[in-house]
Amino acid sequence: GTMTYAGSYSRFFLPSFLNSGAEVSDEVVGFGHGGSRAARLDIDSYGSKAARLAAMAHCGLSVPPSIALPISACRKALTEDGEVSVSFQVDISRGVRGLQRTTHQWLGDKDDPLILAVRLSPAHPQGGLGVPVITVGWTEEAIDLLEDENQKEAACRDLAHTLRELSSHIFNVDEFLFDEKLEEAEEEGPVVWRELYPIYREIAVRETEGKIPLSPSEQLILAVRAVWQSWYKPRAQTYRQLYEIGDAGGIGVLIQVNVPWEDADEVSSGWIAIRCDKSGERKVHGEYFLNGEAPAKDLSKMTRKAIVKDLIAQAETWETRSARAERLDFIISDKKAFVIDGTPLSLTTAAEVTFAVEMVEAGAISKEDAVRRINPAKLIDILHASLDRGQEKRLLSTGLAASPGAATGRIVFSASSAEALKSKGWDVILVCSETSPEDIRGMQSSSAIVTSKGGLTSHAAVIARGTGKPCIVSVSGVKFDAEGKRVEIEGRSFAEGDHLTVDGSEGAIYEGKLALSPSEMSGDLSTLLSWADDFRRMKVLTNVESPNDAALAIRFGAEGIGLCRTEHMMFEPQRLSSMRRIIMANDQSIRESEVERLVPLLREDFINLFEVMLDRPVTIRLFDPPLHEFLPKEHADIANLASNLGIDATDLAFNIDELSETNPMLGNRGCRLLICNPELAKTLVQVVFEATIEVSRRHEIDIKPEIMVPLVAMSREFIAISRLIDDAAQTVEHELDFTLHYKVGSMIELPRAAVIAERIAAEADFFSFGTNDLTQTTFGISRDDAVAFLTTYEKLGLMEHDPFVTIDEDGVGAVIELATVRGREANPNLEVGICGEHGGDPDSIHFCENLQLDYVSCSPFRIPIARLAAAQATLDYRDRNRN
Repeated sequence: GTMTYAGSYSRFFLPSFLNSGAEVSDEVVGFGHGGSRAARLDIDSYGSKAARLAAMAHCGLSVPPSIALPISACRKALTEDGEVSVSFQVDISRGVRGLQRTTHQWLGDKDDPLILAVRLSPAHPQGGLGVPVITVGWTEEAIDLLEDENQKEAACRDLAHTLRELSSHIFNVDEFLFDEKLEEAEEEGPVVWRELYPIYREIAVRETEGKIPLSPSEQLILAVRAVWQSWYKPRAQTYRQLYEIGDAGGIGVLIQVNVPWEDADEVSSGWIAIRCDKSGERKVHGEYFLNGEAPAKDLSKMTRKAIVKDLIAQAETWETRSARAERLDFIISDKKAFVIDGTPLSLTTAAEVTFAVEMVEAGAISKEDAVRRINPAKLIDILHASLDRGQEKRLLSTGLAASPGAATGRIVFSASSAEALKSKGWDVILVCSETSPEDIRGMQSSSAIVTSKGGLTSHAAVIARGTGKPCIVSVSGVKFDAEGKRVEIEGRSFAEGDHLTVDGSEGAIYEGKLALSPSEMSGDLSTLLSWADDFRRMKVLTNVESPNDAALAIRFGAEGIGLCRTEHMMFEPQRLSSMRRIIMANDQSIRESEVERLVPLLREDFINLFEVMLDRPVTIRLFDPPLHEFLPKEHADIANLASNLGIDATDLAFNIDELSETNPMLGNRGCRLLICNPELAKTLVQVVFEATIEVSRRHEIDIKPEIMVPLVAMSREFIAISRLIDDAAQTVEHELDFTLHYKVGSMIELPRAAVIAERIAAEADFFSFGTNDLTQTTFGISRDDAVAFLTTYEKLGLMEHDPFVTIDEDGVGAVIELATVRGREANPNLEVGICGEHGGDPDSIHFCENLQLDYVSCSPFRIPIARLAAAQATLDYRDRNRN
């Protein structure tokens, strides 16, 4: 009953009466207006087009009488040399006799001939570049007897096209021979098919050595063979490979009565839709053609006409019964509208959501169906600004699409320039080789971020996704001129202040200032997500550390904070200066003084954060980055710090160099840094607990902070930090006369921690998998440098996807499973989740549901994605384990 588009979660549903399977699956069947029966056809047996039209007929739509040739019969009957077996020809003839009885017309009759359209009916709903249609039934004698000149012209055109298609697909005649004559006719003026048809016939007879049949019954068999074989032509196979359609399921063939138009003054053919493809709201629109000739006319201006009202009624019936937004192709014959095909509308994500919600309210589908049919990853289209459609764009370069959305602004080359120009009211785009934690304020001031280096989990990418800014990394063809404050992108030079436009969803950079469409969090999306919340099992938390971002995450539906990165709080200018003094000062009194200066600032940070979150869970990760990330790199900054410390700038530069590490991500960071600098950990934990007590008393609630220890490799490391946390809690409880309730957990981001998970779990309240670092350490690759070869790996098929985007289930996933199983065996109450970038990836969320993890945590703008993906994962898990 469902068909799934390749590469997405999008589904479209045929009416429920098809769910029980086909009435017949291996014989030629008829259906349609006045037909012998309203067949219920299975997609896998007859293809998507035949199944759709049969369903339309069953719903009461006026579908032309048709017969469907099953996929299995086509596969068996059409032998390797292309000949149609005698038994299959007999089956087709029986079907045609049914059409003749229905229409009271006869194939090959000169006075009132039956005209048939032979079409492909592929099992895959996206088609695949076969011959769209071959019309058979006209003879020269029948055309001569036509009195209406327009009908005569149209019939000559149909018969000429039939000869062309049969000649090229059955007898391998070069199509150019026909097309050359058509081009010559077009150069002389409007094409007159009554004059061009004899030329087509002459070419066909000559090039096939007289083998081309002129009899409609013989043409019909060859037409079936031609459309079927066209599916396997090299160009069709290349097309399907290009668009990843595949040959899954094979193809059937549909033979349909080709309803002719009767009156040149009436609407003759066209299409109608009753949904806006941009908004999803009810809107009648379409086109019609007089005698099938251009130009098209606007159908929406004819809604008062009876024939158009009938079309609208048919479209409404089909929409309600199928729960699909489609445009219906129609033909008018004898004052009656016939639906000859349906095509899914290309809805925007916002329109898909609106339509799904309305279908639930109309009773056409269930809430569960609505939740299942929307692709979670596409919600990002609604949550971020996008480029207006239709405008002229000049592409400069491309890179990895690291954070979605679109932005336009003036180029800046440094974080300080971004801050300065933003304060003047400019929209700026930060363009640099790469970013560091020191650049956070400038990154926050920027509308978008572009880097020539880095991967999808580089510093720039992670911060951009967390703050909802478009970001492109690893951009090709970029050269910087630092002194001249210019950048060259694919040979074009730009100065600071020039305009660029960034499309982070596509990884594209455009020249100049382009128009944007703002983002929307519609009421329909909120409704859909509320339904998703009713189905999902896992909690969805967020990765934030600022009150503003926390408030945004709550609006998007976050249930708490799964990762508060305390080091990000230290990059405000005043705090960064204090951190540098703490790290570099030789005098203990200076360090203590700077720590005392930080305490009230950090306490206020956590108070503000708890004021937003109140009694929602907040997981606070203790300091994680290497110390050198806090230290200056530029000569001027080093000189300024040396002056403040009262030491020689050269000596300070030497000391900074001493602190730098060959491989800092595996160096003195995380719990190692805390163990070596216990006063830093103690101070941080104390201000967290002091803020907890302040807000708990203010609102008379019980805030229960969760303290997370990063980069644990040994249980002894975790125990050492846990004792420090407990000691700090006791001190604060005694000083402020308050009983704290808190949890202490471990971040699992090293394989060794997973192997000894039961030892850590015996002491821990929760595990949180830092999947970014866990992927690095499991694979032994750098997330910032891996782009140099991961793209090649994906192209060669060595990897299906970037492991920093979607969890590598075979390797990293196995490590997560090992730690989860061992941890829960040692501590049945252990709470387990993930807080890396994978927490907002739908495929990774499905993996987490399969392991029955308790939560996922992601950046605010990915919260809606995670909510919907978690609901779909729960439903899928339920379906698999129902028995």
